[in-house]
Amino acid sequence: MTDTAAAAPAPPRVRWGIIAPGSIAHRQVADMRRHGLRVDAVASRDLARARAFAAEFAIPRAYGDYEHLCADPEIDAVYIASPHPFHAEQALQAIAHGKHVLVEKAFAMNAAQARAVFDAADARGVVALEAMWVRYLPYLTVVQNWLAEGHIGRVRAMSADRSTVLSADPTHRVRAMELGGGALLDIGVYPISFVQAVLGAPVAIVARGRLTEQRVDAAAAAVLEYADGALATVTTSLDTVGTNAVTIVGERGRIEVLPNAYQWPFDVRLVDAEGTQLGAFTASHEGRGMHFQALELEALVAAGRTRSEVLSPDDTVEVLRIIDEIRRQIGVRYPADEA
Repeated sequence: MTDTAAAAPAPPRVRWGIIAPGSIAHRQVADMRRHGLRVDAVASRDLARARAFAAEFAIPRAYGDYEHLCADPEIDAVYIASPHPFHAEQALQAIAHGKHVLVEKAFAMNAAQARAVFDAADARGVVALEAMWVRYLPYLTVVQNWLAEGHIGRVRAMSADRSTVLSADPTHRVRAMELGGGALLDIGVYPISFVQAVLGAPVAIVARGRLTEQRVDAAAAAVLEYADGALATVTTSLDTVGTNAVTIVGERGRIEVLPNAYQWPFDVRLVDAEGTQLGAFTASHEGRGMHFQALELEALVAAGRTRSEVLSPDDTVEVLRIIDEIRRQIGVRYPADEA
């Protein structure tokens, strides 16, 4: 008789709490539930709203304030889906209670706020992760593999756009200065994060923009220059519909993320310099794909690690540093910038 080692038990599922049960949280929790993740509590400043969300997703506990959720000993991680100006404060509140945090994009109002959150997470030994959901999707791994394998040679240029028509209501969140309104933090963060994933930190930025009556950015365009001579152009708008595509141009070909690069379905193709398609990938996972970012946090917790290789704290801070500089050049300044 041969002895065989018993299989190691699977790590316990992370117990999630949800802060701010709005439309983004609905999409996030729907994907989490679809893929078997555990959600045990939800909190809103409006208890009735929290209870309605809990009933919709069969969540056991609903709270009418965030402190009770953060202090709940049966919660391991908190997903924060509130508007940008509240992200840093709520993340720090959860971290102070020893919770891991998954914080919606944009992670904070500026790079300084983001660094403060990551420093607090490091000190407490917990995970702080940006919920930039497209960075965790399988198609981005395909793109990065094509680049690493050298199919298009050195990257010499990139173009990335995220432009769509959001609310024209002057009191809506996307146009409100006090709620971190503007295209850059709401949707422009997508193409900037995509460019950063490929090219890293630029050495120079030139930006132009168009502001709303509320003095937030209705549209912005930037050219990013890199130490090796590569150039990237980024465009974003909240009142016009753009290509919403990403193109990575190398010495021997290009990679195209076909419209829409930030919504399901996701299609990418590899093309040589003569225009011949060499490869293609279409995402096939169920749902919108927002569960991948929660799974990344759970994998870090199970491994006893706090730093993601998919989207590191340095990556998140760098993306916000780029946005800070674009905002500086086009004249958008939030109250958080004065702190």
